[in-house]
Amino acid sequence: MKYGCFALALALVFWLGCRTSSGSLVKNVKPETGVQKAFKRYQDLNATRANLTGELTEVRDQLFALPKGAPLTMELTRRYATLNSRVSELAGEVTGAKFEWQAELKKAEAAKIQEKEQEKNAKEVSKANKVVAAQGALKLYTFSIKSDPNTGTSSVKGRVENSGSVSVTDVTVMFELFDADNKTVGTASDFIANIAPNSDWDFNALSPVDGAARAEFKSLKASGDLPPLPNPVKPE
Repeated sequence: MKYGCFALALALVFWLGCRTSSGSLVKNVKPETGVQKAFKRYQDLNATRANLTGELTEVRDQLFALPKGAPLTMELTRRYATLNSRVSELAGEVTGAKFEWQAELKKAEAAKIQEKEQEKNAKEVSKANKVVAAQGALKLYTFSIKSDPNTGTSSVKGRVENSGSVSVTDVTVMFELFDADNKTVGTASDFIANIAPNSDWDFNALSPVDGAARAEFKSLKASGDLPPLPNPVKPE
């Protein structure tokens, strides 16, 4: 009874170990890609052709070694013909499998390029939708200096959104400009009389100087931000 319980315990431990091991193996197995499947098929067909070519050579050598009119001549001749036919078929199949593998490689490379492009576009969209500054209902998004080769000028371009439910008037956006040595070279600003509710303004703040390499946000103002005018003086 004592030995029977011990054996049962060992069997249970072994079963649990196998179950855990097989479970972890299943979790770690990744599905084959199109490239891997195509390459495996190409390898398998190539290996089969190599093996059959070896058999074909052996049969040919046996035929050459047989004396004329030997009983095995007919059987080996049929075997040689069958192998030769199959090796010829496999040559075409191997070529086709190789082309399929190369096509899968090109598809995989194109998919990688597309994935990188999508990631790049997603980052650009995310960057473009990043709020740099806010003033009331106004939101300033990512901006940059753009050059116009036709006019030879450069401007700070970006987007201001009016996220409110009423129009915002007399909006001014201003930027500090710096050269390649990080020295201040002036300011650039743009103005719009009105931004309708829930709409955008694509501003174009023209740089007054050449060689501006970088722009920093300085201010975003609207008419509502101005202090109230003093009371008019009544005539005596």
